[in-house]
Amino acid sequence: MAQNYSMLLIERAVVGLLRLCLIIAPKVSALRVFLQPVELFLSQPSLRDQLYVALDLLGGLNPDVTNAVAEQIISGLALVVKGHYSSIRSTTEWSLVFAPIRAVVGHPEASKSAFELVEQMVLSKEVTIVTAENLAGFVALLDEFASTAGQFVEAHAPKTRGKAQPQSQFRSVQTSGSISSSLR
Repeated sequence: MAQNYSMLLIERAVVGLLRLCLIIAPKVSALRVFLQPVELFLSQPSLRDQLYVALDLLGGLNPDVTNAVAEQIISGLALVVKGHYSSIRSTTEWSLVFAPIRAVVGHPEASKSAFELVEQMVLSKEVTIVTAENLAGFVALLDEFASTAGQFVEAHAPKTRGKAQPQSQFRSVQTSGSISSSLR
């Protein structure tokens, strides 16, 4: 997809979608505050659904496209999520929020903003954001950050192949199935 269309056009489409999410999110949050949960689903289910369809679309973008617009995705998502935690309730909704974050974990600049967003959500003192519905998602997301960081460190670690490894004071010797350590 990225090869067929102008990246500027794709960026504008992503930013436009995020702006629509910013317009919809306060309305979904306000409905939840003022209406009973049953009435919420009866009154405007399509509005709520459209917010999560948009987030699903962002999380499912082609990796090349995501990499090209990763900073815009995470900046817009942060604006949507920060002000409207209360509209995200179920495990499925949290999964749709986590998907775009997970998609930008490998991007050098966007991953910093993504990690800061996750950190703010986890450490929030005003509102309890981490709940039973999203705990597994937060753990998986933080695991993804740790794995990506580990891969980066391994890839950029100095290669010691061909160089003599420093010898320790102790040498392990395997003798008939047991390992014994002895001083040199």
